Amino acid sequence: MALSNYLKIKSSNIYDYFFNLKYDARFSMETNTSVKLMDMDIRSQSIIHARHYQATHYRLFFKTMDQLKLNWKQFNFIDFGSGKGRCLLVAGLMGFRQVVGVEFAEDLCQIAKKNISSFKEKNPEVELSPIKIVNEDALNYFPQTKNNIYFFYNPFDGNILKNVLQNCVESSKDSRDYYIYVNPLRDYLFESFNLEEILLIPNLNHNKKVKIFTNACSRKS
Repeated sequence: MALSNYLKIKSSNIYDYFFNLKYDARFSMETNTSVKLMDMDIRSQSIIHARHYQATHYRLFFKTMDQLKLNWKQFNFIDFGSGKGRCLLVAGLMGFRQVVGVEFAEDLCQIAKKNISSFKEKNPEVELSPIKIVNEDALNYFPQTKNNIYFFYNPFDGNILKNVLQNCVESSKDSRDYYIYVNPLRDYLFESFNLEEILLIPNLNHNKKVKIFTNACSRKS
C-alpha cells in the first residue's frame, strides 16, 4: 500500500473514532467498543458463522441512507446483527414506520435496550419510531412486515446469509424492499435471489464499499 493511501486511511480511522464518540455522547449511548462474540453467553450454533461485534460507523450510516432518497415513513427498517443498537436508534430518529433489530447475543440485546432507554430518558421530547429488539438467531427470523429496508453490516458468512436472504424474499412477496449490504464480500448471493443492484457506493469509511439491492424494479410493471 502506498504511504499516501495508508496515511489517508489512518486519518479517516482517527476521524471516525472521534466522530463516533461525539454522536454516542449526543445520543446518550455507548456503542463504540468492539466485542468478541466468543466472550459472550451465546448458545446458538450459528456463532461459528458470525463475526465479532463492531458498530457501523455513524458517518458511513448517514452517507448510505442519504443515497436512497426514500420516504422513510413508508418503510420498516430491519437490522440483522443489530448489536448495541446504534443503527436502530438513528433509524428511529429518521421516522421509519417500525425499527427491528435482530441479534442472537442476549448480552448485546440488553445493552441495546439500555442505550435506547438512556436516549429516551434524556430526550423525552424527541419522537422515535417504535423500536423492537428481537433476541433471535437470524436463521429463525421471518419478517412480518411489508416494504422493508434490510441492513447487513457483513454480520455472518455465506451459509447464514443465503438462508436469511431466502427468508426475507419469501416473507416479502408483494413487498417493495431494499437490501443494504456494507462490506459486500458475498454480493453474488443477492443476485441469486433476483435482487437487482441499484447502487454502489465505493470507498466509504475505512475503504468499505456499500451495495444496495432491491426487488422494487420488478414491482413497477
